Order: sequence, then C-alpha cells, then structure tokens
Amino acid sequence: MAVERRRRPKHGKRKKKSPKQAASELAIEQRRERITKLRISGWSIRDIAAHIGCSIGTVHGDLSAVLERTQDAANDATKRERAVSLARLDVATKGIWPEVETGGVEAVDRLVKLEQRRARLLGLDAPARQEISGPGGGAVPIEARSALESKLDELRKRLTAGTAPESGAAEPSGTAGG
Repeated sequence: MAVERRRRPKHGKRKKKSPKQAASELAIEQRRERITKLRISGWSIRDIAAHIGCSIGTVHGDLSAVLERTQDAANDATKRERAVSLARLDVATKGIWPEVETGGVEAVDRLVKLEQRRARLLGLDAPARQEISGPGGGAVPIEARSALESKLDELRKRLTAGTAPESGAAEPSGTAGG
C-alpha cells in the first residue's frame, strides 16, 4: 500500500517530516498492509493481534483506516465518472435540442431517455424492487436452496480450513515474520 500523501497547508509552506517521523509512518503503513492481508486471508482480529504483537484495538483501528481510505478513493472515482457521464449527457442534449424545440418525435424520445439516464446517475429515481424467482417466475425450489446452502457450507469450510493461525497457515507472502 502506498503511503498517504499529506496536503499542503493553506498558509503556503509544506512542513518537512523528520526522518524519524517518516520512518514511523512507513512502519505504520507496512503494519496496516500486513494486517489487511491477514484479515483478507481469513484471520480473526484477535489472532492477528496476537500474531503481530499489538492490541486488538490497534488491529481494528488499522483495518478501519484502510477501509476508510479505500472507500474515499472509490467515492472519488465514482464522482469523477459520474461527472464525465453527466457532461456527455449535456453534450448529447445540446445536440438534439434544436429538434426537440421543433417537436421532432424521435428527438423528444431521445431526450426522455437521456433524462432517465441522468436521473439514475443522480439517484433521483426510487430503487427498482428485484426479486429472485425460480423457473417460470415461481418460487425457488427447495432442493435448489438446499444445494446452494450445501455449496455455501462447503465454501465456508474450505475458506476456514488452513487459514486460521492454529492450523499452521502461512503468513501471506511479501510480509516479514514477527
């Protein structure tokens, strides 16, 4: 994981970090990366804390920080993509507008579709209700549910087998022991 960049203070000069501060921040980022890899591979927070040699609160805080940073990055990317899509819709609307003003049926139809897309992008429409159904729109057959539950149980067993520290799972590659 990359070390987070700090923003420049509004008053002008960037405050320089001492080598000790930079080393401390790097160590924290490396610990967070290690904790995240262990958590993804199925380790419990308690087991990670014991393995790393830190408190449960530190593990929880590190995971929360990584999750928050990931969510912020995803939100920023989504906002940028939404802005690009809205700009494209604006261009398309501008292009068909003369025909809309003269009452061109195809242009009006296209405008309605563009506005529907804009409303979805902006979250203006109520979410569509979706239901899972079985064959012919009926109920999901019980045997299909049982088979699905069996597959889920099998997957859970496979995921937990060999990933907990007690079972001797190796630490994720690329991390130092400790």
